[in-house]
Amino acid sequence: MRREYLSQKWNVSVFENLQEALDQIPDFIVLCLPIQATMDIMQKSLPNQIPILTETCPATSEEMIQEFWRITESKFVQIAEQYQFQPMHAARLSIIESGLLGNVRQVQISVAHGYHAISLIRRYLHLNFEDCGIWGKRFISPSIRGPGRNGYPHQEEWIQETQDHIILDFGEKWAVFDFTDEQYFSKIRTSHLLIRGEKGEIADEQVSILQDYHTPLRFHLHRVYEGLDNSLTCPHTEAITGAGQWFYRNPLGTVRLSDEEVAVATVLTRMYDFVNMGKPFYSVNQYCQDQYLALLMELAVKKESQEFTLKQKWMS
Repeated sequence: MRREYLSQKWNVSVFENLQEALDQIPDFIVLCLPIQATMDIMQKSLPNQIPILTETCPATSEEMIQEFWRITESKFVQIAEQYQFQPMHAARLSIIESGLLGNVRQVQISVAHGYHAISLIRRYLHLNFEDCGIWGKRFISPSIRGPGRNGYPHQEEWIQETQDHIILDFGEKWAVFDFTDEQYFSKIRTSHLLIRGEKGEIADEQVSILQDYHTPLRFHLHRVYEGLDNSLTCPHTEAITGAGQWFYRNPLGTVRLSDEEVAVATVLTRMYDFVNMGKPFYSVNQYCQDQYLALLMELAVKKESQEFTLKQKWMS
């Protein structure tokens, strides 16, 4: 049986059904399922008051987001949104929280798609549920196909590459979203990020600030990476530093993981803190807002229209 095979291969308990798993009273449940299956299992699990960590569910309509909120409006649920915990993003957020940039008012982001990008935008701008106007345009142009999840293509192939350029206006703060559908794996479409505050900015890994009104300071965010050259330590990111300060320290120590894997593993450690100390890190209402704005972005570029947020139940 498949269940026995998985149990033997991974040395874990594999259950026949959900109730068998719930009967074990786990510390928390992790869900990585299609959105309808996720909502079905949540409806059955939440009455047991067992905390749930669910993957970000790509709801495809405003009605689906509202249904997700209706089902999961609970102090027992957190969403596994990992981008905020990637080392370089975490270091930038640390700089913002330190006050070095002053009040951040502008973000230009080209590092992620959809709700991932919105999550970063809202964190960098320190936004909650502010009103937003959104407009943009989708551009299509020819490009050589790059690698994907299965590696490089077997031969040269031309494709029609899609690029979205979108402006989000939050009033006193705003963001520019710019992303291509090839960017995650492409070797010729690099990521970019600009964060501008009243007293300084971060351009990718370059930080520019003012010590006082006529004394500018600039420094580079340096990745402390072990396992290169003569280092016998296993390959891993230890920290992100700059100007003699540590802005990020890898919470997982010397584990050999990519930035994305570090971020996902950090989500799990934060879930442990949530279960044992009640410290939330990405609640359902935050996810709903991010996905809501992402859907409005998609609508704006498809219709080439300006879209505006409306008051939603999760915004209270």
